[in-house]
Amino acid sequence: MIEIVTGMGTAGGDLDGALRQMLEHTPDVMFLLRPDGVCQGVSPSIRSRLGYEPAAILGTRPQVISAVDRDRAAQALGDALRGKLPHLTVDLRVDRTDGSALEMTAGADLWWDDDGDLVGWVVTLRDRRGGAADRERLGTSEQRFRHAMQAPPIGMCVVAADGTFLTVNPALCDLFGLDEGALLASDWRELTHPDDLDTDLSLMQEVLAGERDSYRLLKRYLRSNGAVVWGDLSVSCARDADGAVVQFVCQVADVTAQRRAEESLARSEERYRSLVQHMGDVVIVLDDGVISWASPSIGWQLGGTTDDWVGVDVAQRVHPDDRDQVAVIRQRLATGESVRATVRLRDHDGDYRWVEGVATHPADEGDGQRVFSLRVVDETVARENALRRIAGEDSLTGLSTRRELHDRLHRVLTDQRHGGRPAVLFCDLDNFKEINDQHGHGVGDVALAGVSDRIRQEIRTNDFAARLGGDELVVVLQGVHRVTEAAEVAEDIRRAVARPLDVPGASIVEVTVSIGVALADDDEDVDTLLARADKALYQAKSRGRNQVAVALPETGVGDLRAPHTRSEGR
Repeated sequence: MIEIVTGMGTAGGDLDGALRQMLEHTPDVMFLLRPDGVCQGVSPSIRSRLGYEPAAILGTRPQVISAVDRDRAAQALGDALRGKLPHLTVDLRVDRTDGSALEMTAGADLWWDDDGDLVGWVVTLRDRRGGAADRERLGTSEQRFRHAMQAPPIGMCVVAADGTFLTVNPALCDLFGLDEGALLASDWRELTHPDDLDTDLSLMQEVLAGERDSYRLLKRYLRSNGAVVWGDLSVSCARDADGAVVQFVCQVADVTAQRRAEESLARSEERYRSLVQHMGDVVIVLDDGVISWASPSIGWQLGGTTDDWVGVDVAQRVHPDDRDQVAVIRQRLATGESVRATVRLRDHDGDYRWVEGVATHPADEGDGQRVFSLRVVDETVARENALRRIAGEDSLTGLSTRRELHDRLHRVLTDQRHGGRPAVLFCDLDNFKEINDQHGHGVGDVALAGVSDRIRQEIRTNDFAARLGGDELVVVLQGVHRVTEAAEVAEDIRRAVARPLDVPGASIVEVTVSIGVALADDDEDVDTLLARADKALYQAKSRGRNQVAVALPETGVGDLRAPHTRSEGR
């Protein structure tokens, strides 16, 4: 029988599919016949309609027409063959296996090649007792084969074993830019791109040799105007009883736009890959926080190789002081936001490096995937810190500037993470103008720097001191619970400053300091707190200098004359 082979690509409605569907599901009796009348395919409905087993019909010349109508049927067929007609219809009686006969209408579609030779035919038998409606359905059934070729939007054709076109559909004509007549007169080999011809010929030879029954090939064709089009070609074959190929059934889907898009995408991906491979910045991909891919530049930025970094949990490499910031970054990324940040990351050698990066959450990836582009910015951070120190640090004493004092004190007042409250010690060097006048400003500057050093030695690392200008200094203590604690520190500073200073060019210089102390009240702002400490300083000076005075909310200002020692815990 005709062997209907799958592999026709994506075509719903291709020729093989149509034949198979008609044979398997038609309620009519259908035969697929070779030119010599031998049956190559028969519909299962022959069993219920006429009582014959399909297997008994295959490979034979079906003898189902009643004897009384055989001559008339033979004459109608002869007329069709002599006139090379594509179709004929005749009413006749058909014998059933139980001895009865049915009044049926026989319709035949005849296939002719360009040389006028018959290459096969399809015969459909329909019970005439159904009336006009059934006859109309019969005509529809007979047209299905023709529609299977003509209707699909993809190119289809039947090709003889020698490679000549037997039938082509409009979509194939459009693909090649030829009308039907010009395409039928063409040879498919002439329409194939030279670079793909050998592959196609080799596959066809395998079919002709019986080594395969079908094949599929992505190949290029040449249009009539010389343009190249890409086609997704699917080929199956029909064989005779001896296994020789009678014809090829081909389907060609135009995939030129798809192919060009794929080539463009491939070029774009290659450009992107080359860019990433050679760019100085590091690109890493994280899956649930673990590096799944890293660009080669990670080696000279952070040390090691890409293999050393793949599988690393980045959170474990982040500096502990920066982990809260990273947690915020993750929250922002979860909303789809792109985030820029600068954090410290431990490199391959175990040293922390400042890295600046941009993190994104790819829209087409899973919830756990992130892409980071980063670079080491140690030098940049160092320069920025230096500039901040220059802007916020007094060049003579190394203490904070007035502006830096206001900014830091404001932060301390609004962020009480240390417990307790901040306290301000307002300091003024006593009669410091006399030192400048007696020894010169150079000695005065050295003395002022020495006093600043002694003050730094008396406060903790989380406390800080600032120079307001001239010989006015301010100390800010954090985490103070009682004003007496601050007063004790002020007294320690007073005593430390009072020790003689050995200044080159002036031998011994003696300096004293007056200090006003104020402990911050609830919701007190910077200016108010400094003003209270300044008022206390004024009281200390008015009482003879080299003293400590405390601003007490209940009683105004008190003085502290007796020596004190620091409380436990400072």
